[in-house]
Amino acid sequence: MTTLHRPGALDGALPAAFEALYPKVVDENEPDRFFCVLYRPSTESVDVCGSILVSTRDAPVGEREVAGEADLYPEPSFHYEPAPEDRRSSYGEHAFITTTTDGLVKWALTADTLYVAIQYRPGEVSPDELWRLVAEVHARAQKAG
Repeated sequence: MTTLHRPGALDGALPAAFEALYPKVVDENEPDRFFCVLYRPSTESVDVCGSILVSTRDAPVGEREVAGEADLYPEPSFHYEPAPEDRRSSYGEHAFITTTTDGLVKWALTADTLYVAIQYRPGEVSPDELWRLVAEVHARAQKAG
């Protein structure tokens, strides 16, 4: 994950809605396992308009984990679905996506080796932009790992 901490590391894969925002990397105790950046409207602002959180996982996603996660939260503020079949070869057979809406939308992929959560304002990020960002994070993690 330390490669993601470099300024501009993900700029080419960022959703368009993040381009005008100011990134603030959150300092972590385990930068090789965890990465978080907050996106704000200005360098002085404390308002968060978006975020990217990435952490490594120690074990592949298991079927019990998938079922447990799906049962934790009620619809409609939480939505669970398996990762698309064409993505499972990259992210794991039991990889899944959760979406939570509470002011900001939080879209998260739980894969065999990574957890990637992206928060953004409703309607500002397309599914293609989410998958492009996840693919870039996954590629960088594979190179570093």
